[in-house]
Formats: sequence, C-alpha cells, structure tokens
Amino acid sequence: MVLNIKNTTEIKRKNGLNVDIGVQALLIPQTTDHIISLAEKVRAAGADNLQVKPYSQHPNSKNSFSLDRDFTGLERELKAYETEDFSIFFRKNTIQRILTGAAYDCCHGLPFFALITAGGYVAPCNMFYERSDYFYGNLYKETFHDIWTGSRRKKVMKAMAEKNMNECRPGCRLDPINRYLHRLKNPEPGDVFI
Repeated sequence: MVLNIKNTTEIKRKNGLNVDIGVQALLIPQTTDHIISLAEKVRAAGADNLQVKPYSQHPNSKNSFSLDRDFTGLERELKAYETEDFSIFFRKNTIQRILTGAAYDCCHGLPFFALITAGGYVAPCNMFYERSDYFYGNLYKETFHDIWTGSRRKKVMKAMAEKNMNECRPGCRLDPINRYLHRLKNPEPGDVFI
C-alpha cells in the first residue's frame, strides 16, 4: 500500500496534477491500535490526508465490528501528525451520531438521494442495494429522469415511508440530512433557520 501511495504521489508531482491523494481507515477492533502507525506511514508516503471513519453495522451484515468507546485521545494523537501538507479528517460527529441513535421516525432524505449499482440499477439507498423489489429502475433501459419521475419510484417511496426506521443502518449517509430535516419539521425553542 505504501509503495502505491509513493508511486501515485510521484505521478501527481511530475505531472502537476491538482488532485488530493487520501487514505481512509475504518475504526474496527482489528485496526484501532494501528491507526497511529498508519498516519505516520501514509504521511511519509506523500498522501494529502488520512480519513478515519467509524464502522456502522449494516442490518444485513452478520459481522459486528462496532466500537463503543471514547476516541478523544486517539483523535488528539492523530491531529499531532497534521502538517501544512497533510490533514487528518477524524469523523467524530459521525461516531457521535452512531452512538446517540436517530431521533427521527422516517427517512426525510430519500427524495434527495439515490444509489446507482454497477449494473445500472437505481436504488433508494445501500440498505436496498441487493433488493430488486426496491429498485426504481435501470439506467441501461431508461433515462434517470424517467426513472426518477416514474410510477415505480413512487411505489417504492410509498413502501419506504411505511418501513420501520429501526431496520436502517445507524449513521447512514442520509442521517445528517434526516436530522436536519426532522429539526426543520419539529423546531425546538430558540431554533433559527435562515
């Protein structure tokens, strides 16, 4: 891995490419003790950043790698490796969202999001990546506009609205959108939305 990063950064430098080379690491029991040494290695190899993300248990997964601990110390240690040319992105807000759970009871974000599989299928989100009964359509057979405005998507959206949010993955990609839109619909005293 380190050699690949070195080679990639050399190509970037030689060609004057305006791109960032980043590395992502997932916080699971097998990796947590190695994150600091990973930061050292990828910085030395010339990467622009290291992104440290929490694991979020997908309901369809049989494995559980979840960690429920305070990562404040780890974040502080990692931030010590930052330089003018190397950044650490520690997803502490995502960790916090996963630990606190969802306060909303429906997915407000679905009208703003779609997942497209390698086979061209358009699905609501990664919960339904392998569920053809939830696919909106296929880009190899019709346009995105036709899929997005079609009756099949409306039918799937109705079925999604009837689903229990407890079946969803904690901290999913739509979680920040859902939290924001839920708060817009259910403002608390002192909320100001401009």
